[in-house]
Amino acid sequence: MNRSLTVLTLIVISYACTFAHADTQPFSVSLVGEIIVGQGLEPVIEQRGPRVLFEGIQELLHQTDLAAGTLGASLGSAGERRSGVEHAFRAPAALARGLAYSGIRHVSLASPHIMDYGPESLDETLRLLEWYGVSGFGAGLTIKQARQPLIEEIRREGKQKDKIRIGLVAYYHGGQFSNSYADDSSPGVVPAAWSVLEKDIPAAAAEVDLLIVFIHWGVDPQQTVSSRQQLFAHRLVELGADVVAGYRSHIWQGMEFYQGKPIFYSLSDLFFDTYSRQYSRTVIPQLFYEGHQLRRVRLTPVWLEPSETPYQPIVLTGEEANQTLQEYQRLSPGVSLQREDTEDYAEVTIEM
Repeated sequence: MNRSLTVLTLIVISYACTFAHADTQPFSVSLVGEIIVGQGLEPVIEQRGPRVLFEGIQELLHQTDLAAGTLGASLGSAGERRSGVEHAFRAPAALARGLAYSGIRHVSLASPHIMDYGPESLDETLRLLEWYGVSGFGAGLTIKQARQPLIEEIRREGKQKDKIRIGLVAYYHGGQFSNSYADDSSPGVVPAAWSVLEKDIPAAAAEVDLLIVFIHWGVDPQQTVSSRQQLFAHRLVELGADVVAGYRSHIWQGMEFYQGKPIFYSLSDLFFDTYSRQYSRTVIPQLFYEGHQLRRVRLTPVWLEPSETPYQPIVLTGEEANQTLQEYQRLSPGVSLQREDTEDYAEVTIEM
């Protein structure tokens, strides 16, 4: 398989999608699937270093100004496995260094396994990420800390006044009986409760030019987007989200536009420690903005190939890329894609 980045990609060119009060500079954002690394990948990281996990996509991610995803495991060695947790995930501390190398410098921590090893593990995770220049959001040592939006400024060299403020917030919709939620005195994740969302999202949107809302839907084997899930995502846009980045554990779901804003219902896994071929495909969306407008969304298909580097995501090419993009089209019935094949890629125009 050819692993170069001269790849078959899907480029979605949207109509004008405006947002608050950005300047005129172009900028771009990459979104990746959930990163679930545990003991199964420890030998690879110890022998070859954490960078090797990202070598197949690192060049792709460095093409955009900001790359973000969801971290589905705590880092380090602190804490004890929580009672009642059947499948626990915890990654080596070195994964933080791998994230920084890859260009993924912003990770949502609002995920099902981030509290598998208790509050001490979450605390260590936050410190390790900070040490390597990676920002975690959506979880914290108190609910106040966890709810703080992450704000990143993108500046062009020599243009101090030409900047874009991007906000990132994250929430976990894990069910009413989840014991991973933060409160005034306990660590944990931010619940996707309407009392929280209806306050936090408009407030964050007022502070930034572009707001990306990460939402983890929890564990559910349903690949079809439910009407309840769709209504939930639409409400996030109505509250102020410019982009909705959704995750459902190990499940790939499609995308749509609502009020001109892209919703990715589930980006599935970028890494999954207990690899299964049914979880092996996803896409990496890259959003390209010019001033106030979303100009295009490029969807690059990737595969978690069990080669000499197990579980390493690589960019797909040829017929395998075709099949993956065709499947994504099937999962995105509300988006009209017309592909015009060339030697290396396909461009798709969305008629809205």
